[in-house]
Amino acid sequence: MKYGIFRLMSVFKIKYDIERGFRGVMIEDVISETFESFTREGGRIWNKTKFEKFEKQIFSAFDSCLQNTIRKEFDKAKDIESLPENDSLEEVNYSSKYNEMLKILIETLNSLGATELEKEIFEPYYIHRMKREDVAEYLGIGVNEITKAGKRLDSKLPLLRDKLNKIKNDE
Repeated sequence: MKYGIFRLMSVFKIKYDIERGFRGVMIEDVISETFESFTREGGRIWNKTKFEKFEKQIFSAFDSCLQNTIRKEFDKAKDIESLPENDSLEEVNYSSKYNEMLKILIETLNSLGATELEKEIFEPYYIHRMKREDVAEYLGIGVNEITKAGKRLDSKLPLLRDKLNKIKNDE
């Protein structure tokens, strides 16, 4: 764990919070993911020619997992930072096809009785797959509120999926 915190600070210039992690990602999770990558089928293989000791292979794999995790988190941050200040999802400057589909989905959510919060979290939480903690931080509300709204949205997802399939079949 010390190595991971050191790498975050020295390589990526990221200060790690022991209690909250980095954007909700804990070093322990990255360590676990690293070890799992060696045990799952089709996962990493110990390169004995490059790393005579397995310990060195683990550190190399950990660095790779850490870098991939950070890249994913920064990509998510770029996506959410493009949301407008006035919280209107219709004004997001994406391709017209994306905007059109998003508008249809939001209209469908309206017809299903979705709350304003459900509509507000739909894009970052479901489309961009941001973590609840990040969405809550962005919106300035509690994670529990995001969780509850997400659970209500979960029940509406099959109907949204049907709507998307109908649109896709009509094209």
